[in-house]
Order: sequence, then C-alpha cells, then structure tokens
Amino acid sequence: MIQKRIERRLSGILIADVVAYSRLMEDDEAWTIRNLEENKRLMETLISDYQGRVVDSPGDNILAEFNSVVNAVECAIVIQKELASRYESSPENKSMQFRIGINLGDVIIKDNSIYGDGVNAAARIQSLADPGGINISRPVYDQVKRKIDIQYDYLGEHQVKNLDEPVRIYRIITGEKQERHPPVTLEKASFSRMAYPLPERPSIAVMPFVNLSKEADQEYFCDGLTEEIIIGLSKNPELFVIARNSSFFYKNSPVKAQQVSEELGVRYVLEGSVRKQGNRVRVTVQLIDTIRGYQIWSERYDREMLDIFTLQSEITTQISIELRIKLIRGNEVRRYFGKDPQYYETYLSLIKYLLEENYEMTKVTADKLIRIAPSEPEGYYGAGIYHVYQILYERSDDPALSLKTAEEYAHKAYEIDSKYGYTLLLFAYIDLLKENVESAISRLEKWVDFEPNSAMAHYFLGYFLYLIGEYEKAIQFIERAIRLDPYPYADFFVYLGAVYSVPFHNRLFNHEKAKEYGEKALKIHPDNLKAHCMLAGVYSVDNEMDKAKYHASEVLRIAPNFTLKVYESYMRVQKDKELLDYKIESLRRLGIPEE
Repeated sequence: MIQKRIERRLSGILIADVVAYSRLMEDDEAWTIRNLEENKRLMETLISDYQGRVVDSPGDNILAEFNSVVNAVECAIVIQKELASRYESSPENKSMQFRIGINLGDVIIKDNSIYGDGVNAAARIQSLADPGGINISRPVYDQVKRKIDIQYDYLGEHQVKNLDEPVRIYRIITGEKQERHPPVTLEKASFSRMAYPLPERPSIAVMPFVNLSKEADQEYFCDGLTEEIIIGLSKNPELFVIARNSSFFYKNSPVKAQQVSEELGVRYVLEGSVRKQGNRVRVTVQLIDTIRGYQIWSERYDREMLDIFTLQSEITTQISIELRIKLIRGNEVRRYFGKDPQYYETYLSLIKYLLEENYEMTKVTADKLIRIAPSEPEGYYGAGIYHVYQILYERSDDPALSLKTAEEYAHKAYEIDSKYGYTLLLFAYIDLLKENVESAISRLEKWVDFEPNSAMAHYFLGYFLYLIGEYEKAIQFIERAIRLDPYPYADFFVYLGAVYSVPFHNRLFNHEKAKEYGEKALKIHPDNLKAHCMLAGVYSVDNEMDKAKYHASEVLRIAPNFTLKVYESYMRVQKDKELLDYKIESLRRLGIPEE
C-alpha cells in the first residue's frame, strides 16, 4: 500500500495577536468583543486584497498564509496603519493594538490548514513584536529589504521551541515607529564574564530612560520616572534591583544590554524612552532577558501627565508578572519627581551637596525643596541633616537648639511618609547624638526591611555598626550595599577599609585591605577627605611615612581648617574611645594641627 504523500509548500506566514486581551476583556467585555470582530473583518479584507488567505482566527489570534512575503509585509503595514488611525484619539483602555509576526517557511498542508516549524517560528516572532508593531524573520527580510521602502532594526537571534537553530528577527520601522528603543544588540550575556555571581532571586537593572522630546529640560522627567520605577521595584523583596547610582553610570552611553548584565551581575535589563508633548506623555519600555538573549516584554503607554504615578505602578506590576514573582501591594511610590522638573533638579542638587559635604548649600537647597513641595519629605530630611552636621562639626552656636530643630524636621518628614528611608536615617543620627545606640540601629534595620534593595540603607546600617564596634556585621552590610550598587559612592569603600583598619577587638584587622579599599575610594572621588584621613592613619601606623604624609597634606589641602579637634568632634559618635584616641594619635604624628 502506497502511503499518501504529505503536502508541503513554502509560504509567507502572518500571525497577529491582540495586545493585553485579558485586560481589555476585564475592563469592558462587550466593547472588546465588538472591536475584535470589527478588526478581524478589516484584517480579513486586507489579507484578501493582498492575495493572502485567512487560515484560522481563534479567539484574539489570526493566522494567514501568503504566496509572497512582499505581499504579507505590505499587508501588515497597512493593517497597523488602519488600526492606529482607528484608535488615534481613543484613551488607552479603549484602544486595541495587535502584534504581527511574519515568517517565510516550509508548511504542512492538512484539511486546508497549515502546520510546522515555520508556523511555530512566526508565532515566536509575533510574541516579540512591539504593541502595534511588526517583526519579520531573516528570510523575509532578505526578500523585502530592496523591494519595500521602509527601515528595519535588527533584534538579534532568538531561540524557538523545537528548532535547533535560532531565528534572526528584524523590527519594521514605519512612521512614528522611528522612535526607536535605546540602541541595544541582543547578544547573550556570559556567566563566565559576570563581575558578580547572579543572585538566586530574579535580578534587574533599570537603565536611564531616553529623552525623545525636543526640550532638554525633559531629561529631569525621564530621570525621575526611571528613579520611581527603581524605587517601586526595590520595594519587592523577591527581586534583586541594582541601585540608581550604578544604573545611571550608563546614562548617555550606547551600551549593550549584555554588557550591562555582565558588569552589574544581573539577568534582566529594562530600557525605555519617553516623548512628552504638552500634557501628554508616551513611554515605551522593553524588558530583556540577557541570559537567553531576547526581549521578553515590551509595551507603549500614551498617558496624560496626571496619570504618571499610575503608569509607574503599571510598569513595575507588569515586570513582576513577566518575571513570575509575587506582587507587592500597598508600597506604591508617591514621589514628586515626575511632576516638576525644578523639584527633581533641586533634589539631585541636594544629594550632590550632601555627598560633597557642602552643608551650607545643603541647607539652601533643602529650604528650596520645602518651598516647592511642602508635602514631600526630601526637603525636611535635608534641612534636618544640616543641623546634625552642624553639631558634628562643632559649627553650631547652640548644639541643643540644633538637635531640637533637627528633631522637628525629622518629625515633619515622618508625618508625611513614615517609611521614607532617609527620615529613619535622620532619626538614627539624632539617636546616636543622644547616645541611644540601640534605637539608632533599630531604625536602620527598619529601613533595610522597608527597602530590601536599597544600597544606601545597607550602607548606613553597616556604617553605624562600624561606629559601635560590630565589625563583622558592618562588613556584611557594606559589602551587600556594594553588590546592590556596583559603581558605588566613595564612602562605601572608605568605611569598608575603615573596618579592616581597626586593630582592637577585630579579627578582620587587615591593613593591606584597608589600603586597597581606601585607594578604590579615591579613584571614585580623589578629594574624599575621609579616604585621605583613613589612609594617612593606616600608612602612619605601618611607618610608610612618605605615603602617610602625602595623604595628610591632601587632607589639609582639601580642608585647610581641618584640626584634630574637628576630627574628634565628628567621630565622637564612635563608641570605641580607645580606637578614637588611636586614630587621633596616628594623625597627630603627621602634623595635623590640634585646633
């Protein structure tokens, strides 16, 4: 008996699928069904016009076959233009978008339907398309690149289930689609090149969003939105989130997601772009799995500016869904960053002045923040910490009044947001000045609990533990801070080195490590006063006097009014007085003036 031969042919395969169909059904089932039926009729007509045929259209999906991929691509472009025009003035919850994928492949014909690897590949290509976008395979690209006047983005190689060879995918760019994602080549990250082992939890870095608006001042809006997403994700203890400081290290750099992954030690990278016009904003985001080398989710949001906090929440929620982790409710970020460029600019200035220890400008900037947005906590923290440092540096004419004023600002910030980490830090400093060590540590432990991915929370807890002589615990938290922020502030390395420099009651004592971390701090910030102080003392004890004197001279160059009395006042919060005397004596040997 002769077995019936399987019918095969080479075909152009088009698959279209509705974006966020379940959400649309939840919002308005009747509207969704009606619009789906209308859009399917539109697509069926256009497919026929371009000499294709609809093979199947189950649910929110359409499968079509063409004898020419040129016809398939031209048809897909017209479909997306018609759909975009139909919903141009509609709100997002009343707008239906489709993703379209096109492949050229061998198909099996059975009962007028088509099957095979070519269809499977088309489905995968479609799933990686932008909402309202079109993706095509390399064979399709080769056929149409000189025949259709459009642009393409190469998205790299992607694995398809049951196929040995990966599929090369291109994104079609037409009209508004020339607003591209930040440039990224979807190469796979290598475990062997990872700077850090991957955490057991899903790990992610959020790259600074690209400003596609014409106005340069919209950079603050983009940075603010990026920061809000980082903060929102950081609230989730099931995620490992790289700190803002390290993410922004890559700002304005055309960097590959694979490089970011390897340098920061994360699996997932979130990229985005923002275009703001008037009171409307368009945000495009894409989530990349760098280990597997492909985009696992992308979305475009068109919103009113008033909805910006809702948008931030939606993006962080969708990332949680895509990474299959538990959603955390009740910790939504409600910051002012995205609303007012002046506020965000002033906030960044406050951070800059604090890091530079320019406390006069810290106070000026904090007062400005309070004037701009009296219902936000950042300004009150800045004003409060100014008074704390006035006490520490003996610049206050009335330390008791300064302490009382710092407390008042702390309570104002706490009333606004009881979980704002820097309010807890301000209270911890106040506790330390009152010699209430247990309360100070307890507050910082709460900060770490509230924000398990905050590098600053871990750093300050480690720093305070160093001050009270809990050296092994201090190392754990400071090293954790550096893992969360691989491009950290210089002080992270200063106090890591300081822990190793302690010769008393410390089995971690290691001057070579202290020197190593001190030098690392100076590479980040060459004028870091604390690093030069620490290194001057360490080299002095080790009788490496040329190096010790160099760092002592740098201390006096950076701070001409620096004295041992100022140093003693600043470090009086250190619990171990024997250690404080030891440090002062090592600096005295180098000629640092008494007063």
